[in-house]
Amino acid sequence: MAGKLRQKMRNQARKVLLVLDNATCHAHGAQLKNVKLLFLPPNTISKLQPLDHGVIKCFKMEYRQCALRYVIARMDGCESASALSKKISVGDAVDCIKTSWKKIGQEVITKCFVSCGISSREVERQLDLFDE
Repeated sequence: MAGKLRQKMRNQARKVLLVLDNATCHAHGAQLKNVKLLFLPPNTISKLQPLDHGVIKCFKMEYRQCALRYVIARMDGCESASALSKKISVGDAVDCIKTSWKKIGQEVITKCFVSCGISSREVERQLDLFDE
């Protein structure tokens, strides 16, 4: 799947700015053609990480609502909602993840970036550096 996505981005000449924290699991120094890696300074995650400014909260809320709708829709003839919630398959969970992520609008994500001080102008500047 990653190869297919990579090829699609390359075909569309898309440029991606990937904002990462300094976790050791992230590939520092990776050479990517269409992706610019921007590492956040150490010890600034709670202040600068856009996902911590509302995206994760919105996603969790949407996911929980999706899972609840799944349980409610299947409650007839089941002993309890708790028992039914334990029967949610990985496929069902992935469907809820997909649905929940699609409900997080661009506006929410943009506001979270702005609240961290990352403006669209800054993103454009980083992408311009990417061209050099």
